[in-house]
Amino acid sequence: MDVVLNDIPVRNLALTWDLIPTIHPRPGRRGEPVEHVESPADAESPADGWGVDVPGVLALVDAIERTGGDIGQLRETLLRSIALLVPHGCCPDCESALPSYEEALAAYEEAAARMAERQASVSPETHPFVVTRSSAIHLWKCPSAPREDLNHPGNTLAEWTHGKVVNGMRVPVRSYDWEPTNEVRRMTGEELADWIRSVRGPQGGLNYRRCNRCQPALPVAYTSTSSDAYLND
Repeated sequence: MDVVLNDIPVRNLALTWDLIPTIHPRPGRRGEPVEHVESPADAESPADGWGVDVPGVLALVDAIERTGGDIGQLRETLLRSIALLVPHGCCPDCESALPSYEEALAAYEEAAARMAERQASVSPETHPFVVTRSSAIHLWKCPSAPREDLNHPGNTLAEWTHGKVVNGMRVPVRSYDWEPTNEVRRMTGEELADWIRSVRGPQGGLNYRRCNRCQPALPVAYTSTSSDAYLND
């Protein structure tokens, strides 16, 4: 690209993406580990993964010296040039992922609205039981009962493209086919009774468990405590 520094044009400045930097870890792609990262900001330096040709840098330095500028202008010019190439994210990968990120945000917001509407339609009085994916039964207000939640597509385009940095590791962001992560089902006593009858084994075995913490009184006979579910199940 052509840039102008203090009214002096520098032609054909070459910026290259996806180099391996010598100081900071590059943003990386989803699923890749990130070493020596203490926070997401550390992995999102605007220059990470970028390279520039030496003749271009020397031309910029020459323009600064000829006009009595300062070395900080070199940094500003390079970062501004990168920003022109990738106005929405940190790299070309982010720019390519922008349409899918916008679609993910819209899908997430729609799913969150559906979940909020569904949650508003039930209450501890009408639906006192909570059943988890592992067939554990809790009372609504049980501290160990999981809550319905959604995976956010990322607060930034970079998080969607490269994944989130959690405890020094890059965690992939899920697709935008958003469904509640915990598969929590809230049930009335009648619904729970029907569900229990449907999951009992052919010999009458118990294919469900009752929370050992809240010990809900079930709407059908329950004689075994050996299969009670424990915390966070």
